[in-house]
Amino acid sequence: MAWVFINEDLKYIIEDNTVKPWREVKRGEVKQWVLLSKRSSHYGAIGNNGKIGYFDIKGENLVNGILSVETDRIILKEKDSKLVVEFYDHDGAHISEVKSISKSRANYYNEVVEYESFDLKLDYIQKLPSLKVKKK
Repeated sequence: MAWVFINEDLKYIIEDNTVKPWREVKRGEVKQWVLLSKRSSHYGAIGNNGKIGYFDIKGENLVNGILSVETDRIILKEKDSKLVVEFYDHDGAHISEVKSISKSRANYYNEVVEYESFDLKLDYIQKLPSLKVKKK
């Protein structure tokens, strides 16, 4: 029962604080999400400090994707008008920018970009639109 409570609360927080419509982008309906992540660790290189990576959220449900990440703690923040999700573990944190993939880009992303080198895939992800936070 707690899962539903957390899920609904997180959904409300994200929808209420990001630019509407949060399920759509200029090029069409959002079909999936990617978390572009930078690792921060007080252990330095041994904890992968400074490394960049990503986490694919297959499907439209951003909240379930965020909650599916194995982590000790989740914090939502705004940085440069973009939604940032911080995932903390015992070694540090993954600081993740939320990127959307529209319906028009989803097939290309899943059928072409998926099989590119790690660096080319990261380059593509960095160019995707970020989920914007409302100005207060």
